[in-house]
Amino acid sequence: MRLALLVESEDSICSAVETLKASRSDCALARRGCDYGILIRTNLLEAVALSDHSLDDPVGAIATWNLITINEVEFLFDALIKMTRHGEAWPFSRTPPIRDYCSFVTSATSTTDGIDSKLPPTAR
Repeated sequence: MRLALLVESEDSICSAVETLKASRSDCALARRGCDYGILIRTNLLEAVALSDHSLDDPVGAIATWNLITINEVEFLFDALIKMTRHGEAWPFSRTPPIRDYCSFVTSATSTTDGIDSKLPPTAR
């Protein structure tokens, strides 16, 4: 695990791109006083290519703020629960949102014949 890359919210978009490239990273934390946001390559690309931002604009204007956080001693499952409660999608693109998985498990186990009957005879 690597330490988080940190940029200041006043740093220019150009400076942030150079920092990301030098560190071979796709994202960085943007610091604005005691508040933190996240800056990803998509933010940078859309700001320059699709919006009216220049390379000299501060990254604080394009970073995503109001992050959902967990403590370092919490489990991954706690992070998934928090993301689900805040309406965030499952972080892996080919996996369904956890609420869909939980709904499937609940509906499969609450049927009258149980989940065991849905398995092939060799797996029972």
